[in-house]
Amino acid sequence: MVFQANPTLPTTTSLTVIMKTPTFTLLTTLALSPFLVQCASRDDMQTLNYQLMTVNQKVEDMKVTTVDQMQRKQAVSFEQLDQMQQEVLALAAKTDEVIHRNQALASENSELKTALSASLEKQEMENKKRFTILSDLLEKQQSVITAQQTQIQAIQTNRLDDARERAQNANQRAQAAREQKQSVSAASTASGKVIQIKAELHKQMSGVTPSTEPSAPVAPKVIPVAAEKKTTEAAKATLPAVQDHNLLNQGRSAQKAGHFQDAYDLYNQALKDARAPSDQAMARFLMGETRFQQKEYDQAILEYQEVISKFSNQELTPTALLRQAEAFEALSDNDTAKIIYKKILGSYPNSPEALELSKKGNNP
Repeated sequence: MVFQANPTLPTTTSLTVIMKTPTFTLLTTLALSPFLVQCASRDDMQTLNYQLMTVNQKVEDMKVTTVDQMQRKQAVSFEQLDQMQQEVLALAAKTDEVIHRNQALASENSELKTALSASLEKQEMENKKRFTILSDLLEKQQSVITAQQTQIQAIQTNRLDDARERAQNANQRAQAAREQKQSVSAASTASGKVIQIKAELHKQMSGVTPSTEPSAPVAPKVIPVAAEKKTTEAAKATLPAVQDHNLLNQGRSAQKAGHFQDAYDLYNQALKDARAPSDQAMARFLMGETRFQQKEYDQAILEYQEVISKFSNQELTPTALLRQAEAFEALSDNDTAKIIYKKILGSYPNSPEALELSKKGNNP
């Protein structure tokens, strides 16, 4: 009986370990020897031994090749598995770090949001406080401006009243001088002499407080009758021959010739006779012009004020305002003049006077 190797023998690791030992081979031979003796000859035994040796050799070859390869592959697999485990651990560590950072960022964002909300609320409260303070300051400033405007108007009114009072005092002094002249003339006529009295009136500029003490009487200047006649005739010779019966034109002619009082009287008569508001405004304005040319600025201011207050809708109103401001400047009252300039620019912006002020840069 010939023993042939079965190609289907198991090649597992455990069988390989058992069969690779010489003890196993010897025991197997001894156990099978009685059977082999009975069933086979010596040649068969040699053949069997040879086959066993071949099997052992194949087992050894299998150990060297297949098992070693499997062990190497298993070792490589273990290394790869270890490497994968390390990578998994590294990824887990990175994931934990990312989660930790996200949590930290979320906490920081929450803190920043809270701080920003608090800052915005604080800023809003401060803005409200500032707005309240500014509103109060604006109201106070508006009150101050209103009070200043009221004060300025009061000052202007007082100055106009003072100028009116001075004009009335001047008229009273002139009337007293005329009455004195008439009384002296009557006395001189009774005594056979003609005496002419000229009142010496001194104009008081704005800003100078008039003295309350009574002034000393002015000694009248006595002019002989012959000299008086010559003077009157010379004055009449210098008067222009007025052919126009219009009182305003006559007054202009007298004003142009330098006879301002005559021009004033003619304008005053024209004012009384005029019916149209434009003619009345023109007459009153020209009366102010005669006072202005005589440098009687306080009385000129009063005449211009009549035009401004009674004929505010006339074309002469901005012109009267401008001349009134110039009269105040002549009296060194620049503050009142600036107020009037401002009124011209605000109330009559399209007037020639406003355009003239804008060109001159006289914009208060």
